Amino acid sequence: MSQLSFPSFDSSLLVSDAHGRYLPASADDILEAARQVIDQKMQRGAEFTSPVAVKDYLRTKLSGFEHEVFAVLFMDTRHRLIEYREMFRGAIDGASVYPREVVKEALRLNAEAVVISQNHPSGSPDPSLCGTEKRWGWWTYACSITSSLPATQRHRSPSVG
Repeated sequence: MSQLSFPSFDSSLLVSDAHGRYLPASADDILEAARQVIDQKMQRGAEFTSPVAVKDYLRTKLSGFEHEVFAVLFMDTRHRLIEYREMFRGAIDGASVYPREVVKEALRLNAEAVVISQNHPSGSPDPSLCGTEKRWGWWTYACSITSSLPATQRHRSPSVG
């Protein structure tokens, strides 16, 4: 039996356009597809069983953005996902973040725990110019005083796009 060969195609991934034609996938196409897959895999009620699972989830969700995103995982008492929300968006070097809004949303969703995360489009793990990370101690204090909500994990994700 002869082996099929497709010399006109290289080994890159392909995506279909609106007309059903297959074209080489861009890095942005691949990241968007990864976000869709993780959304299907980690739907409401999915349990985060380890910090590595949280890290992998957030890295996929926050990779490739050209701007800062401050995201929150709202979870129940068994660390099952209630909702993932990209609550604040900024420029490449910072995002304005309002702790009161995070607490309000956690209370609205009846969340027992939150995981807050911020990407760094520059790839640098250094604190943003806006000082969001410098206020992390204040965040923890505000969440615990306002609602007895434990901020269970914190994750920084440099962009990989």
